[in-house]
Amino acid sequence: MDTKQLKHFLSICDNKSITQAAENLYISQQGLATSIIRLENELKCSLFIRNTKGITLTKEGSYFRLQAEKIIAILNESIKNISQENSKKTDFVLGCAYGVVAEYANDLFESTEETSHVMNVSIKEFPDKLCEAAILDNDIELGLCIGPLDKRRFDCHFLIQRRFCFVVHRSNPLSKFDKIDIGQLRNEKIIMMKPDFKVHNILSSLCKSAGFTPCFSFEAGEIALVHSLVNNKHGIGVSVSFLAKDLNKDEIKVVDLDEKAFLWSVYLVHKKNHTLSKEAQLLKTSLLKHIPLE
Repeated sequence: MDTKQLKHFLSICDNKSITQAAENLYISQQGLATSIIRLENELKCSLFIRNTKGITLTKEGSYFRLQAEKIIAILNESIKNISQENSKKTDFVLGCAYGVVAEYANDLFESTEETSHVMNVSIKEFPDKLCEAAILDNDIELGLCIGPLDKRRFDCHFLIQRRFCFVVHRSNPLSKFDKIDIGQLRNEKIIMMKPDFKVHNILSSLCKSAGFTPCFSFEAGEIALVHSLVNNKHGIGVSVSFLAKDLNKDEIKVVDLDEKAFLWSVYLVHKKNHTLSKEAQLLKTSLLKHIPLE
């Protein structure tokens, strides 16, 4: 038995005719009759008396009509109340720098589920610097951003840390090394993320401190393109350890850079001196609980 059968039954009761009920329900008379027969078989009784004058309810049918009307009324009221409750929820956007969702999807979605009784959380991905800009421009209240960050402008809660790395085709001499120093990048064609990503600044600064300007032969907007270009021998690429580990090890070698500052660090961030909304505070608390701090 399902609500559709109940609605079929009640429509016949209201119209006192299978023909008219079928027309109002936009189904065939045969389909409606089959639905009622199945209902009667389940209830083990006849609901209607069918004769040349039309259809009338049996004693059992009259009783069942009252119960069916109660069930449908409760269902309709529940749907209405839930719909009204959902319409009261706040829509909240959590900003995430690219890569954060890939590494911590389960923790993020546990937090959005935990706060779903209060708000509808959507996650929007940004390049690193644009995630910060969205917070400063008040487009979003909370963001999972990549360091380093200007603590004069942001309140920052450190969450996790991974290492940037290089992905090198096996045909490149650097693939012989597990770790290289900054000087070995001199004259290498480096496939890099665009300047909107923090690693661009970090590597440029490290190279400058070592006395040379890196050759960024291509600046990509997504890490998959970096990996693809390396796989096609167009240079060495900058990646992140957790994203590089799944590459084809027969073709690509993951090489570490011997620099302590070559880090992908994630922070939970909001604008300095900004009083968080109750929704933002609730989500912040949940994120700090679910994402394993390091």
